[in-house]
Amino acid sequence: MNNQQQLPRTGPVRTSLGFTLVELMISMVIGMVVIGAVYSAYTTSGSGQNSNAALSQMSEDATLALNLIRKQVALAGYSQPYQLSNKGFDRRYGNNQQALAGCDATNFDNPTAATIAGLNCNGADANNSAIAVAYEADNQNTLMTAANRPRDCVGSGIAQTPQNGLIPAHWVAESRLYINGNSLMCQGNGQATLPVAGGAALTGTPEPLVNNIVNMRIRYGVSNNEQKTGIDGTLITLPGRTPARFLTAAAIRTAGATTWNNVTAVRVCIVVRSEREVLDQNTPYYGCEAQEAAAPALTQAPDRRMYRAFSTTVMVKNRLGG
Repeated sequence: MNNQQQLPRTGPVRTSLGFTLVELMISMVIGMVVIGAVYSAYTTSGSGQNSNAALSQMSEDATLALNLIRKQVALAGYSQPYQLSNKGFDRRYGNNQQALAGCDATNFDNPTAATIAGLNCNGADANNSAIAVAYEADNQNTLMTAANRPRDCVGSGIAQTPQNGLIPAHWVAESRLYINGNSLMCQGNGQATLPVAGGAALTGTPEPLVNNIVNMRIRYGVSNNEQKTGIDGTLITLPGRTPARFLTAAAIRTAGATTWNNVTAVRVCIVVRSEREVLDQNTPYYGCEAQEAAAPALTQAPDRRMYRAFSTTVMVKNRLGG
């Protein structure tokens, strides 16, 4: 009998030595590539979201600003008729009074002049314009105050124009729109204390309507005069309904104050900027002047904000000449 104890059979012994240096370095490189790709995707996504948010904000600001300008310009010369005349109807405001004015400058020299006919333009700015409109204000085109007075463009009550002969008492709203401090501003003719003396300079405080509006460039569509037959059969001269050419404010002023009565369309361009700096560097953009240039040139942005130009054309449907 063999008493020798048999040991269990085993395979070869394997010893774990871990990762080699080469394997570790390869793993680190792969990990860094993956992390870099994830980080790049994250930052790109964040940058894209910032740009999209900035464009959305700019579009909203542009829509609001152009709508405000469009409403004011479209009302220029509006007034209720009070009697029949050879031209059709005589109106409380607008027959013989200027209802539209402009400057090729950042603002009027005297923006608080009593009437828009007295606004002066001695300065000049190729990239900016100011515009003023006047119209009869009533409860259809403005909100009324607690004292049942129409409001101006900044919400102040307007003084009433008293009855003059056959012309009934009425209210005239005047709005002077311009750019100041990257905001669309409005100087209204409403007063804190009413009534006011006739012909007195405006005392109301101008207010910003929309921020982040950098420039405003305006051109005026001027029609030729046309011969028409009046109610009594005689020939009368009235402005045509179709603009024959677009002019600067300076060209209209040179032609004479009555040329404002022939403005039947107003082309408005504004440059809007983003609220924050969202770009990696200062990026050139096409401004309003590029829309008129034969060879459009880029404008260098002063900072890393986004800049875009928006434009609209407003028809002046109220007959300013009569």
